[in-house]
Amino acid sequence: GRLIQKKRYLIPLDHNLTSELDQFEGELAPLLLAEVEFPDENSANTFTPPSWFGEDVTFSNQYHNSTLSQSYEKD
Repeated sequence: GRLIQKKRYLIPLDHNLTSELDQFEGELAPLLLAEVEFPDENSANTFTPPSWFGEDVTFSNQYHNSTLSQSYEKD
């Protein structure tokens, strides 16, 4: 498969939360993914993402490491 190369940045957010921002390198550049882990379900449900967050891909398998690591043939 494809080697996943990325730099991770920890960015403090409101309410004692932290965003883990992954900046992908190599074949996956310029992909950026931000992840926030919540202490409970209520915190997740009431979270308002910062304006710099893009599309919510929480439920998309496309951005799982297992999917990103797959090599694809280029036409």
